[in-house]
Amino acid sequence: EEDFAQTVGEGAALVQPTISGADGGVSTRTKIEEYAVESGDTLNSIAEKFSLSLSTLLWANDLSSSSYIHPGDKLAILPVSGVLHTVSKGETVAGIAKKYSADAEKMVEFNKLADAGSIMIGDKLVVPGGKKPQPVKTTTSSYTAPVSSIFSSNPPASSSSGARTRLLWPTPGHVITQYYHWGHSGLDIDGDYSSPLYAAEAGTVEYAGWNGGYGIMVQINHGGGMVTRYGHASKLFVKKGDYVSRGQTIAMMGTTGWSTGTHLHFEVIIGGVKYNPLSYIR
Repeated sequence: EEDFAQTVGEGAALVQPTISGADGGVSTRTKIEEYAVESGDTLNSIAEKFSLSLSTLLWANDLSSSSYIHPGDKLAILPVSGVLHTVSKGETVAGIAKKYSADAEKMVEFNKLADAGSIMIGDKLVVPGGKKPQPVKTTTSSYTAPVSSIFSSNPPASSSSGARTRLLWPTPGHVITQYYHWGHSGLDIDGDYSSPLYAAEAGTVEYAGWNGGYGIMVQINHGGGMVTRYGHASKLFVKKGDYVSRGQTIAMMGTTGWSTGTHLHFEVIIGGVKYNPLSYIR
């Protein structure tokens, strides 16, 4: 497998694991388990411990090849290599198997289904040997909003949720359309033009305006070397030099810059290095 992941042990040491070709082997486990990450663990070593492929571990926990794990994090462990799928309206076992290039009969057998028709909306099915389909690449488009429409003095209400996380989730929606990885420096979160963008933490606005591929962007300095960026906005409620509080509405979601649809491109930068935002907002 080509994917790899890093983990933080005690202190600040980063470990890049050696990638193994675990194929799942013969598993006596039949249920999904929860594993608490220990100091020194890597995603690769955890996958080997449970005789799973690394991709299976990444897919089951919404992780990417550049994700970080920390001691105490809880990971879902599938009983075999494959994919965990939640049944949606109108889906069939055959259709699910085809989606993940898997065997429908093995799905029925492994999940102890009476037959291929005995699934219900919301059921969680293990797809043995399944592989997630590659995302469809789309061409990017660019849109420049008139300067007069960028700034506004009437922002929607602020957010007070996420008090227990290091950084606040920066928008009401939680649907991720693209994860952080080596070719994508942030997290894309879906929404529409009515979705406000929240300051992930208190700080001073360093930039508010048009910035190339980011489109209309806000950049906030939180001190201690930490900066957050909010790209592709449609309207701004702050300007350079403003001090903002945690959860304050700073902009509205849009599709400006290099964007294929309304979403927030969110980045976390520490000491000039871009990190996986999921390590800080959940």
